[in-house]
Formats: sequence, C-alpha cells, structure tokens
Amino acid sequence: MDQIAVELCSHWGADRDAAHAAWASSTDRKSLDKKSDKDVRRLVSGLVALGHDTPKERVWMEFFITCPIFVERQYDKYRLTVQYQDIQVESQVGAFGRHGITQNELSGRYRTIPERHYKTPKDVAAILGKALAIKPDEIQRYAEYASVRWDTMLRQQHDSYKEMLGDLKEAQAQGNISNDEYKRAREVLRGLLGTSYLTDMRIVLNVNALEHIINQRLAKDAQLESRMVAALMLGAVIEAEVAPVLIFEMAVNNGWFELIEDLESKL
Repeated sequence: MDQIAVELCSHWGADRDAAHAAWASSTDRKSLDKKSDKDVRRLVSGLVALGHDTPKERVWMEFFITCPIFVERQYDKYRLTVQYQDIQVESQVGAFGRHGITQNELSGRYRTIPERHYKTPKDVAAILGKALAIKPDEIQRYAEYASVRWDTMLRQQHDSYKEMLGDLKEAQAQGNISNDEYKRAREVLRGLLGTSYLTDMRIVLNVNALEHIINQRLAKDAQLESRMVAALMLGAVIEAEVAPVLIFEMAVNNGWFELIEDLESKL
C-alpha cells in the first residue's frame, strides 16, 4: 500500500465562492459584499444537506497520483461514463469529460514503461496460502514465498518487454527499421505487461466530482487499493484546507470519517 501516493498539486476556489454561486439565485451582486463568514458557513453547510450540487463546482483541485494500473482504470471511467452499478454503464463522452473531470496518464506509446510493479498485498498472499490448505503456522512462510513468486513473474514480463525493445533499438541503430516503426512496435509490445504495474496520472476535478468519486471509491465494498487512493485524496484536501466548511460537511453527511476508520482497520 505504501507504493500508492497522492499529491495535491494545486487548488482554486473557496467556501465563499461556493456560497456566492448559490446566492446568485436569491441575492444581487452588491449584497454579496455584506455577507459575513458566518453567513458563508451557514449557507455552505446547507448546500450539502440539501444536495445542491452546482455551487460545489466552483472549487477545483489538481492531483498527481501514483497507483497500480488496475486502480487507475477504476478512476479513469469517471471521466468517460456515468456509472449505474446495478444494471448498466452508459457512455456519455463530454468535451471536458464527465462530471467536470480531466485526466492524463503515463503513456506506453510515448515512453518505455518503467519497471515498477505493485507488490503482493500481505492479505492476498495469506489468502492464497489458505486456499491451498497451508497449515496456519506455515501461512506466513508461504505468504513470503507467494510474494517472491509474484515479483518474479512480473519481472519476467518486464524483462521480455525490455529485451524486445532492445532488439528494436539495435535494429533502428543499424538502419533496419525507422523510428516510426520502432514506436509502432513499442506501443503494441506494452501489452506484454499486466495491470499491476504502477502508473502516474494527473487529474483535475471539482468538489462536486470529488464527492461522487469518494462516495463510490471509499465505500466498504470498493477494492482496498481504490479505497486507499480515495482516502489519500480526501486527506490531502483536508490538510490543505480546501474549502474546509464544504469538505467537512460533505465528510460528515456522507460518513467519510467512519469509512476512513473502517479502511484503517483493514490495513
């Protein structure tokens, strides 16, 4: 889990910006200057309870996230689709992405994928041991063996990938293939690597989108690694005091603090 990292690169907008957006429905421009911090806190607190979403779109954040590819895929879909988890996935591609999210990721088309793979989680290694009816007093030793085996298999994948790219580079140096041909082959050969390799992504989204993502990815039935990313995103926003009233009310209203405690109990 310590391979997963989230950095809040920048943010803009504040509680007052969200309040001003809401007041646009009922207050003239000159009256806004007379609104106190207490007025802002009272209104912003009510936005969350009433489910008034558009004012939340006045606060934005940019994150840099390192996580396994299989986790990135879970987050990437928020830009592309609206998720109806019980029955269907409806594709609704927008110019700026769904939910006001824009995202970019490390590309295996334009660079050689680094040899960074996700280590076997201890609980998964133990589960493998139990599945094979390993004796309880030998589970820890088997877990260590399973982790080494996992690392070996992933290194073999990357070794094969690097070997083939090395052959291509040599062929290019000798003039047997062009640089365009090298790039064409490389973009396909990345398929040798599984989704447990680490990737980097930069994501920009507003607080309304953040609430939607955290509600789904911090949930008890979400994948543990995906929950970790959501928890780190929330922690970074709280530490930076991004729209603190709005974020606190969202956390209380959605039960995020309890979900964080539940996640910590499983780590």
